[in-house]
Amino acid sequence: YNINKHLDVVANLGYNSGVASRDIKKMAITSYNYAGTKINTKADGYKQEESSYEKTSSRTDFYSMAGYVDYHNTFAQHHNVSAMLGAQYELKEYDYFGVSVKDIQNSLETVNGAGLVNLTDKHGTKWHEAVMSYYSRLNYNYKSKYLLEVNMRYDGSSKYKSGSQWGFFPSVSVGWRLSEEKFFEPARNLFDNVKLRASIGTLGNQVTNGNFDYLGYLDNETLSYVMGGKVISGLKAPTLASTNITWEKVTTTNFGLDIAMLNNRLNASFDYYIRNTNDMVISKTYPAVLGSSGGKENLANMRTNGWELSVSWNDKINNVGGSP
Repeated sequence: YNINKHLDVVANLGYNSGVASRDIKKMAITSYNYAGTKINTKADGYKQEESSYEKTSSRTDFYSMAGYVDYHNTFAQHHNVSAMLGAQYELKEYDYFGVSVKDIQNSLETVNGAGLVNLTDKHGTKWHEAVMSYYSRLNYNYKSKYLLEVNMRYDGSSKYKSGSQWGFFPSVSVGWRLSEEKFFEPARNLFDNVKLRASIGTLGNQVTNGNFDYLGYLDNETLSYVMGGKVISGLKAPTLASTNITWEKVTTTNFGLDIAMLNNRLNASFDYYIRNTNDMVISKTYPAVLGSSGGKENLANMRTNGWELSVSWNDKINNVGGSP
């Protein structure tokens, strides 16, 4: 929405829903020999007691809300300023249910059976995740010669426990178009644009195995022994809750040079970067006598660096093969 020639307001609402269902029927197969006598197959998967009917259904709902205010103006003819301030919220909800039954009646098109009944998902069938972000950007340039951009983000994730959910991620970049300077005039017949660039910025990564890693829970499983004539189920020791994790932080420093020559037909760009990944999430090792595997923490750092060069030529050739 345009408030005036300098100020715009933009808002977006979104919703998406998906539903999926699945029916899987594994029927018994009765085998006969050449004389018509019924025989028993050796494959368990074809026996009546191993026939099964599995039915699953799931629903996913996604909600999003975003809005920002954008301001742009020029002062004293040469000072160009723009600023943006906004927020975004995203919520995803998932619900799943599934059941399987053995020893079924093939003629029935519903879940049925006289055998073992199992839930197809042992780990819980309902979860949600949400991300909330506040962000801003400030741009300034003087005669398109000196360039400045500042970005700030403040992101929160439901995947971390309270007190560790939020992270602040700033960045700043500067540019200098040497080709706009007076001292560059003797070279303008050859160079159309020469710009030096430098930037440093931090982004956040969410690294988790699920939506509730900061909670400890017991896991149900079928045990490998029999009591009372039946194979029993039990609870096993869980992995430790990851209560000491938060966002990974990736900070990249970049230096670059852009060149355009020969009426913008030849373009070249060179970048050298240094990337530091701090507070990387890894599993923590505990003594074996603990009886459980360890949770995860922000325990590692990594540094990479490199360079990139790209060169391109854009041109048009007339009168090729009689073309106009």
